[in-house]
Amino acid sequence: MRLRLSALADADIVQILQQTRRLFGPLQVRAYADLIKAGLQMIAADPARASIQDRSEIFPGLRSFHLELAGRKRGSAAHLLYFGVVNEEEVVVYRVLHEAMAPKRRLAVALRSERSDN
Repeated sequence: MRLRLSALADADIVQILQQTRRLFGPLQVRAYADLIKAGLQMIAADPARASIQDRSEIFPGLRSFHLELAGRKRGSAAHLLYFGVVNEEEVVVYRVLHEAMAPKRRLAVALRSERSDN
């Protein structure tokens, strides 16, 4: 399935990697970038995989995937991909948020932006 990042999701990833570099250094930023890439590939390959959570309580059709599940060990990631499937052919990642963040408000902005762009 085709994969697309919203402008906010793209900005989230840039910010996450900048902060990772600042806090943990260049080797860890490379490892986390690879983990994000693996997570994106996993949801594009199978957006209905068992490890994906239905988040319809936030918005109909919204799903989330914890990036820890793309890693080889527990605790390897602290972010979630929030996404939806559009027209049965495209996975759109709306945001990439830290697990401690309350996603509802942050996703509302991303979803409004996506609907106005289409």
